[in-house]
Amino acid sequence: MRSSKMYFGKLLSAVLATAFVFMLAVVPCAGAVTNYANWMEENKTVLGNLPVNMAVLLGSHDAMSYTVATNNSACIGYETSSGTTIDSFCSTTDLKKAQCQKDPITAQLTAGVRYFDLRIAYQNGMYYAEHMWLGAQLFPAPASTPLIEIKNFLAANPSEVVILNVNALLSDAPGDAPGNTPGAMTPAQQQTLFSNIEQLFGSSLIPQAAAFPTFNSIWAGVGRIILINSWAPLGSPDPNVWDNTSKTQPLVNSEWQKVTTDSPQLLVGDLTVVLNKWYNNWSQYAGQMRVLQAMTTTDKKIDAAENTNSYLCNYCLPSSWWPKYKLNIIQVDDSTNSGIQRFVVQFNQSMSKIKIKHK
Repeated sequence: MRSSKMYFGKLLSAVLATAFVFMLAVVPCAGAVTNYANWMEENKTVLGNLPVNMAVLLGSHDAMSYTVATNNSACIGYETSSGTTIDSFCSTTDLKKAQCQKDPITAQLTAGVRYFDLRIAYQNGMYYAEHMWLGAQLFPAPASTPLIEIKNFLAANPSEVVILNVNALLSDAPGDAPGNTPGAMTPAQQQTLFSNIEQLFGSSLIPQAAAFPTFNSIWAGVGRIILINSWAPLGSPDPNVWDNTSKTQPLVNSEWQKVTTDSPQLLVGDLTVVLNKWYNNWSQYAGQMRVLQAMTTTDKKIDAAENTNSYLCNYCLPSSWWPKYKLNIIQVDDSTNSGIQRFVVQFNQSMSKIKIKHK
C-alpha cells in the first residue's frame, strides 16, 4: 500500500509539473509593472558609464505599423517595393500582415521601448509611415504624428534616450532617378525627409561620433536621440544622422531570422546561433549595436508575438546563459505587451556582476 501511495504521489507530481510547463508555454507573459516611462532616469547609476550599445534595450519592430488602417485613401496608387500597385483599401486580412505593433508610440515609450525600427514611404509629395501599406502621414506634419509623439515624450521625460533606425525608404515612383533602386526614394526625396526629421527634433539629435556615447556623456549634453540611416548614403552627409550604410563597417548588426511559422522554439534556435556568433567573435561586434530580431514572420504578426514573447519570458530571458551574451537590443512585435522590459531593467542592473571572457 505504501509503495502504491508513493507511486501515485510521483505520478501526480509529474502530471502537475507537466501541466505547469504547458501553462508557461501558452500563458502570455505580462510584466508586473507596465509604466517604464522613466526607467533610464531611475537607473542612471547603472547606465551612466555604459555606451548605448552595451546597455540592454527593448526594441520595436516596424514601430509605426500600428497606423496602417483599412480606410487610408493614400494607399490607392501606391506602388510597393515588390512592384505591386495598390488599387484598393487594406483588407482586415492584409492588416494582420502589416501591423507588427498595436499600440501608439507614446504607449511603446511608456512601456520602456527605446529602440524603434522605422519604415517610411514617399507618395504624392508626402511622407508616410509604411509597412506593406501606408500608415500615418509624417510630413508635411499634421498636428500629431508618431515622430511628434517621440518629441513630446522626451520633453516630458528628459533623461530618456531614444534610438531611431530608419530601415526602409520607399517611393511611389520606382526607378524615377538614374540608378535609383526600384521602389526606393530618390536621393532628393531621402535628403528632404532627413532634413524634415532634423528640423522637427533640432538639438535633440545626438551628432555622430567615432563610437557610441555613454549615457553620462549624453546626459551631459542636450541631445537625446540617435538617428540612424540604414538605407542609402545621403547625398550631403549630415552630422546629425548616424550613417549605417557601409557594407564593411556597419554601425548596427541586425539579422532577420525569416522564421515563417509560429514556432518560438525554432526562432530561439536561430537566435542562439546569432548570440553565439556575437559571443565567439566579440572583437568584431563589440563596437556595433547588436539587434536581436526576436519575432517570427507570419501572416498574423501580433497574434504570433503573444506566443513568441511568452516563450522568451518563460524560458529564455530568465535563464542564466542569456545575460552572458551581453545583449544589446531585443526587438519584438507587440513590444508594449511583451513583458520583456522587466528583464531589460534586471539585466542592466546586474550588468556589473556578469563577468565574461570573450573568445
